[in-house]
Amino acid sequence: GYVLNIYAAIGAMEALALSAQQITVLAIAVLIGHNLLVEGVVLQRAGMNGAAFAVLRIVAGLAAAAVANLLMGFV
Repeated sequence: GYVLNIYAAIGAMEALALSAQQITVLAIAVLIGHNLLVEGVVLQRAGMNGAAFAVLRIVAGLAAAAVANLLMGFV
């Protein structure tokens, strides 16, 4: 899902036996960091550092997923 698109991640999740909490946490990470290749090229052509922004999105996605996982553990 990070490299391609959200639909690829959904297809991969369908093949796994995941709980609702696991699906939600994975979806948060993928929705923040999806389609990095295409958007990185667009950002690069717009004058930004596409690789740095991709790293930022990956870290932000994983951090948001970790926080969501912790919050759902308290419910």
